[in-house]
Amino acid sequence: MKKIIFFIFINNFILSTENESFKYIISFLGIPSVELSISNEIIDNNISTTIFSAKSVSILDNFFKIDNYYSTIYNINTFKMLEYTSNINQPNAKYDFNIKWNDKYKKYDCLDISYERPKETNNIFSLLQRVRFEPKDKVDAIWIPIEHEGTLFNARFLWVDSVKIEIDSINIKTNHFKLDLEKEENSQKKLKEISDVFNWGITLDNNIRQIWIEKEEPYRIIKAEVDVKGLKFKASLKNSN
Repeated sequence: MKKIIFFIFINNFILSTENESFKYIISFLGIPSVELSISNEIIDNNISTTIFSAKSVSILDNFFKIDNYYSTIYNINTFKMLEYTSNINQPNAKYDFNIKWNDKYKKYDCLDISYERPKETNNIFSLLQRVRFEPKDKVDAIWIPIEHEGTLFNARFLWVDSVKIEIDSINIKTNHFKLDLEKEENSQKKLKEISDVFNWGITLDNNIRQIWIEKEEPYRIIKAEVDVKGLKFKASLKNSN
């Protein structure tokens, strides 16, 4: 019976993620600031890739131009991060970055640095895929190790409620979660000098992180919010199609 349920889950995952793409607007203090594109593609029966591309718009484009790219290859059964690549172009940081799982030595490699992480470690991007596709009771209040550019965190989603969100006059049923991140002491590896604005901001202490996931296929992220000491960043799906 468990094998049948697992097969149905994987089959639904493949049907839902193959060559899908979504666009979001990220607002800061109510002002549209960044256009975010998310695309997902199945590589084979066990591996998928998720790509985030963020470009500044409107006022922000005039004084803090952003053109950042993030790609994560992960195992669709466990959401383990297999490879993470970023290309960062913003005023205070311009660099390429790569971390890759070395299956022979069971470690992550970044340039000449190798380090261990717990089994089936996710990253923030594969974690977002996990909350989309796993049943609510498989993610709610469960701690998951995540690798974040050389630092180990423990993450957990906490289910808040089920709500309807209106987009283009269409009400979409969603599951609303909070996301907690806790840094593991003495886990940090010095992989680079500076982080980009997203990877820096998402892990700040005392952030309030929330996400709303569509309850039916294709289980889209409908909205996400991060509150940093009273400053709110909100990502909203651009249209209901």
